[in-house]
Amino acid sequence: MPGIAENRANAFLALARAYDLPGAWPEDIGQLLRKGFAPWHEDLAGVAKAVATLSEDPDRRTRIAQAHSKLFIDPFKILTPPWAAYYLDPEKRLLGPVSQYAAEAYVEAGLAPGSRQTEPPDHVAHELEFMYYLAFRQAEGGDPAWEARAVRFWQEHLGRWLPRLAASVAENTEEDYYARLAELTLAFSQAVDKELDDRDAPQVRSANPH
Repeated sequence: MPGIAENRANAFLALARAYDLPGAWPEDIGQLLRKGFAPWHEDLAGVAKAVATLSEDPDRRTRIAQAHSKLFIDPFKILTPPWAAYYLDPEKRLLGPVSQYAAEAYVEAGLAPGSRQTEPPDHVAHELEFMYYLAFRQAEGGDPAWEARAVRFWQEHLGRWLPRLAASVAENTEEDYYARLAELTLAFSQAVDKELDDRDAPQVRSANPH
């Protein structure tokens, strides 16, 4: 249903932006989070509002940026690696088969590597944005093949590691923004599981499973 797909698209886009570098956030990050999760159940929307409020606090921005670096990009010890390979590849190989799976899924959906993509294709923000793209295309034209791609990518890939990343964020951060973002991510993952897991999606060609 296009309405459901549009709701899913908006939520995935908001979550993708929330995991981005704070310095790269759009000016309306708070509004994006509120609107993105408003159609979902009350508890989920409430957590999103809390994340939005924290993101809009100018006095927190420096602390949030520091927490982001400590969690995701610290050159000495990354507390929460933001790449699927860390969670799905026993050898944790960056740019290995797990990353290749994501790259192939993007290409099969008609996406070429973007100029903005400085991280490996299995970075959490890229994968969340890909789910946004699939839902947006479904909402745009109602073609069930787009939902089939979303179901497959979620079940075979993102849905298998996103909750683990969120749990790691919750364990390793002292910044309220990321603690609430982890809570939002876990709750949203459960909601997507309920929405997508039982779908009898039509078959489309997919990337080789990892």
